[in-house]
Formats: sequence, structure tokens, C-alpha cells
Amino acid sequence: MLEERLHYRACIVRAWREQVGQTEHDWRLTLEVPSLGVRQGFSSFQDLVDSLRLHLAMTGDADGAGMQHAAPAATPEETNHTERLA
Repeated sequence: MLEERLHYRACIVRAWREQVGQTEHDWRLTLEVPSLGVRQGFSSFQDLVDSLRLHLAMTGDADGAGMQHAAPAATPEETNHTERLA
């Protein structure tokens, strides 16, 4: 089973736009790793890609230690955060 985890990673990327001014919209993104129960929020595509690259480079990390951890955010729309999913 551990061998399979090292060769297969499932990640969910979500992207949406939020209005920041009367005419401006910014992208908000989340990267979720269901097998680790971790969700991380971003406000830039580059930060998401960097985190995904780091996650995919990890080997044998069963507890998600390679992803940044923080207290759960108040709302899913907040960005640049990580939360453990229940």
C-alpha cells in the first residue's frame, strides 16, 4: 500500500474569481490532497504550482508534513492558508 502511495497522488485544484473592486476580479485557488486531509489556499497560480511541485516531490510523506500547516481558515474563500480536513 505504501508503495502505491509513492507512485500515485490525487489532488483537487479549485479556482474561482472574486470581485476586489467595482470592475476588478482576482483568482482564488485551493489545492486539496484528500488522502492527507489537507487543503491549502492561494491567491496566485504560481504559488499553487510551487506547492503542487513540492507535494509531488515528497516521498513517503504519509502525514502531509511537506505542505504548510496552519489553523483552519474561517471561510473556504480565504487564501494562502492550509487546513486539515475533518
